Amino acid sequence: MEKVMSLQSTSHDLYVHSYLGYQASIYVLWESSVEFPTGMLVEVGKPGATARTLRVSRPFSSSTEAILEGKVMAEQYVESQKSGACAAR
Repeated sequence: MEKVMSLQSTSHDLYVHSYLGYQASIYVLWESSVEFPTGMLVEVGKPGATARTLRVSRPFSSSTEAILEGKVMAEQYVESQKSGACAAR
């Protein structure tokens, strides 16, 4: 039996969020065959530094839901970095 692989096309919408000196790029992911976001990717870090990538692979009811969750994830990451920096002093 021959297996055939099909590649689904994925597109994204990009939103940028700034918080306490950090910048987050929030990518809302869409598969071509569905009408709702199928995932979300957040890259967060200080400008010019290496960014941390966070990903959620689940359906969202809307792009607004994905963006809001991405903002919360980015802000929680920033807060954890700030509290870790304070604890190291």
